[in-house]
Amino acid sequence: MQGMLANHPTSMFVVDECESIFLDSDQYFAKDTLHRLMESNPVPCIWITNHVMCLESSFIRRFKIVQEVGAIEGKYIKPLAKQAFKGLRLKQPYIDNLLTTANITPSHIGNAAHVAKTMGRTGQSAELVVSGVIQNTLKAASLLDAPLRYTSEMPFDVSLLNIKQGKETVKQIATALTNHAPVRILLSGEPGTGKTAYAHYLSQLYDLELVSVRCSDILSKYIGESETNIANIFHDAQQRGNALLLDEVDSILVSRERVTEQHNIQLINELLTQIECFEQPVFAATNYATLLDKAVLRRFDFKIEALCLTHEQRITLFKRVLSLKQLTQLEQHQLSTLTQLTAGDFAIVARRMRFQPDGDFRQQALALLIEENRHKQPNHPIGFVSKPH
Repeated sequence: MQGMLANHPTSMFVVDECESIFLDSDQYFAKDTLHRLMESNPVPCIWITNHVMCLESSFIRRFKIVQEVGAIEGKYIKPLAKQAFKGLRLKQPYIDNLLTTANITPSHIGNAAHVAKTMGRTGQSAELVVSGVIQNTLKAASLLDAPLRYTSEMPFDVSLLNIKQGKETVKQIATALTNHAPVRILLSGEPGTGKTAYAHYLSQLYDLELVSVRCSDILSKYIGESETNIANIFHDAQQRGNALLLDEVDSILVSRERVTEQHNIQLINELLTQIECFEQPVFAATNYATLLDKAVLRRFDFKIEALCLTHEQRITLFKRVLSLKQLTQLEQHQLSTLTQLTAGDFAIVARRMRFQPDGDFRQQALALLIEENRHKQPNHPIGFVSKPH
């Protein structure tokens, strides 16, 4: 074809799903033949593949231009969706939420709209069809990004976040995020103190697209693949201008003094390098800051420690969760002694209330908080302690 069209200057080739050609190169023709064709083709040629990993580096370096075409973000295909869904009477909040679906493309939207129209559905019935078609298609292609997510029983309230470092540190973080600086923030503290929620709150406040990274996104049973996963996560976030949240980072960045396997040390080194070179905000949350590698602590500009609730905050949350105007003196006294409570403990109370919608939950709520506080007390060893005379 190149020979036939060599004298036609207005011609151009498009080779779709080209990975099969390169995979079969050793079986049907010599590899160097394909190399020469790529280097000396008289007619411009665009090669398209969904599986670039199937191409050896010797092929990739012979392309004059290599361009990755990522999935279009929902907000950019909004005009296309509006046109495709015309006549289906879908609610705008539903469409806005649908377009946040990871890996969604215009073709998914077009196909789903076509099915709904063919079935003669409108309104809520059409929404069910559209959601079903898109989710099933993404699931079949292993592109359905729908991890289990925890939904809080209470909306996040920044006034209930008890930060040890004080208002000046919070002000400096606000300045950095306002100026889109590559700030690194380590959030530590007891479970339930609001570390992860605070990172999401800041990202919304300063219009940051936050990507949460879990341990399962990184770790692999194959040596070397975990480091590749880390590099890809940071690269994608850098390309898209996204901030990152490394949740439960202690599971990865444990002190190297505790690590014996060389591949685990390499994993820590890779993550530290990526954090240092990343040009977007990075949040990291941990319940065990003392386990972190010392080099980790040096790489974070701000180290925020979220403390348990103050007495005033405990009073506020108890009133809010139980919809009370006043507390008895006994309730105030008991709450004053529960110094290890967090907002997460009150979320447990709010959840338990859903299972007992009728009756007075007041005493049970207080008993539940007392029990949660007791669980957090340090364990005293069993035995005898000798006292000096």
